[in-house]
Amino acid sequence: KWLKVEKERFSELVLRLFHTELEAVYEEFNRAQDNDGRLVNYAMMEALFPKHPNGQQTTIGTSEHLKSPSMVAIHKYFDTYYVPNNMAVVLVGDLDFEKTIKMVDQYFGTFKYKELPMKKMVSEEPMTNVVARTVKSPSTQRMVMAWRTDSYGTQDARLADVVAEILSNNGDAGLIDLNINQKQKTLGAGAYESAFKTYGAFVLSVVPKDGQSFDDAKKLLLDQIELVKKGQFPDWMLDAIVNDMKVQRMKGWETADGLATTLYSTYINNRTWEQELDEINQYEGISKADVVKFANDFFKDNYVVVYKEKGVNDKLVRVQNPGITPIKLNREAQSPFLKEIINAKSGDIKPQFI
Repeated sequence: KWLKVEKERFSELVLRLFHTELEAVYEEFNRAQDNDGRLVNYAMMEALFPKHPNGQQTTIGTSEHLKSPSMVAIHKYFDTYYVPNNMAVVLVGDLDFEKTIKMVDQYFGTFKYKELPMKKMVSEEPMTNVVARTVKSPSTQRMVMAWRTDSYGTQDARLADVVAEILSNNGDAGLIDLNINQKQKTLGAGAYESAFKTYGAFVLSVVPKDGQSFDDAKKLLLDQIELVKKGQFPDWMLDAIVNDMKVQRMKGWETADGLATTLYSTYINNRTWEQELDEINQYEGISKADVVKFANDFFKDNYVVVYKEKGVNDKLVRVQNPGITPIKLNREAQSPFLKEIINAKSGDIKPQFI
């Protein structure tokens, strides 16, 4: 049933509920305007990637995009990119693989191959100075600092990830955890690394205390980076980080959702499953000397800093609902396709006792 429904769903785009869905998107966009996390992140990504879609194109788009949506353009996008050579079907579970792949081919094998448009690779110029941005909202002040990293699956991305774990790991044993958070030198601070298909970001974040300056909070963060540069972190930490990665991966893959997410992420990143399985082995090969060298080479005055001050957001944009009227649907009517799906018999689930 699922394959048949999904095959029908992706065969043709039907925009019957386009206007009511647009109203929901308006609401989501307007709610996002009051979200400090998005406000800071958008400013950070835009400055970190002044050319690349990572920073120039958000998922929901801009207010101008939403004011004049084109159903023609949406159909064109669907017809161009929703094609079998740009698609993956990810199935996880207790499956008869031979039978399953035949069923996938039965339903999705009818989709026609189409050449995809050639995409020009967008390259960013190396950052050579500090780029500062200021945004405002009525809530508590905060600050983020971000360095542009290499893409997912590269050694530099792994090293940046390891440094982030040395600094901040679940609030327990990282340098930021021990030297800033547990000593209550700020309201909260942390570090993380996000590796994308192209490029990535290493981020430090901090919420200063009331009356604490951004410069003071920034110095606290940079002091922890200096400790990494000098190798002043426990030798056991690297083994602990990798072991925790193994545990988290195993826990994640014990769930269908966790394993499916890794599978489709591997596909999106243009990597083989063998490369993904080998990723932990690559982490295991990282030494303390590798981390210290990376930190000294990587952390320069070539980052983005976003100051989120307390005040009025004078750049806030709301999308006005143009007066969308509801669509009256006959919820009692059943199409021949729906009747076929409802009447189709499914095999009983047989429990297996271990």
